[in-house]
Amino acid sequence: MSLQLAVQQKQLEIQTEVQKRQDEINRGGQSQQIGTNLLKDIATTALDNKGNVKNQKLKDLLEKNGITIKVNQPQTTPAQ
Repeated sequence: MSLQLAVQQKQLEIQTEVQKRQDEINRGGQSQQIGTNLLKDIATTALDNKGNVKNQKLKDLLEKNGITIKVNQPQTTPAQ
């Protein structure tokens, strides 16, 4: 095996490994987005749009796992 062929083979192995790791990173990002969306849906189910508890068990589950939910208040513009 020539040196050039050996270098090309090693380069291909490295590129393959880099691609595998990039795929893992991408899957992690997708998982994080899915998790975020699930948490938002659970929070929406736990509270109504005024911040009143609709489902205490879901609210407790989120809080047990360190997640505090708050309702975003609509922004008001000052009267002119």
